Amino acid sequence: MNVISKRGLFEKAGKFADARSALQVWFDTAVEAEWRSLEDVRESFPATDVVGELAIFNIRGNKYRLIVRMVFRYKRIYIKGVPHARRVRQGRVEEMALAAINEAAYGRLLARALPRVIKSEAENERMIAELEKLDTRGRALTREEENLAELMMLLVRQFEESKYPLGHAGPLEALGVLMESREIRQRDLVPVFGSSSVVSDVINGKRSISKAHARKLAEYFRVPASLFI
Repeated sequence: MNVISKRGLFEKAGKFADARSALQVWFDTAVEAEWRSLEDVRESFPATDVVGELAIFNIRGNKYRLIVRMVFRYKRIYIKGVPHARRVRQGRVEEMALAAINEAAYGRLLARALPRVIKSEAENERMIAELEKLDTRGRALTREEENLAELMMLLVRQFEESKYPLGHAGPLEALGVLMESREIRQRDLVPVFGSSSVVSDVINGKRSISKAHARKLAEYFRVPASLFI
């Protein structure tokens, strides 16, 4: 999935230090995911709620909320609300292939949207608005519109990768976040690690997570194995 915009995640990760690891886990999981429906999302994040067109993820249990709009057809996630308190890989722009599209129609779309290398936050917000406008038309996009959307998505991703480096949670941090969010106890992980002593050593930082255990944890939590490596 493509997550737009990283600005909200980056700013809140800096403001709420205790949410940073959980946000990193969410982001790393989302960008690796191939979600096609809410059911797919709930395999990785069981507590996901839906209100209208918005999906709401619990961050750090119920302490924070992450509100997004998910456009499954085009594999895009829009950050609509920064993580709320309960009270309420470096991309680069690739060449766009113009074969098999109507160049005149595509040219008119380009003239209206004016996509270009993004150098400011204002231009980034404008590009995101244009992209979301395409995704919410209520109909399938034309081939020309799909090409325009892909170009704008790459431009936004390039800008945000350089401007808002969210980083990654460490393997033990990721495991802690997932255990907390699912209310998993150490003894629940014995089938994954093979013994309670190994679970204890891993949780307490005395033993690193092996690649074999990372794969088993990924299957257990339904998240990418890269979170634990």
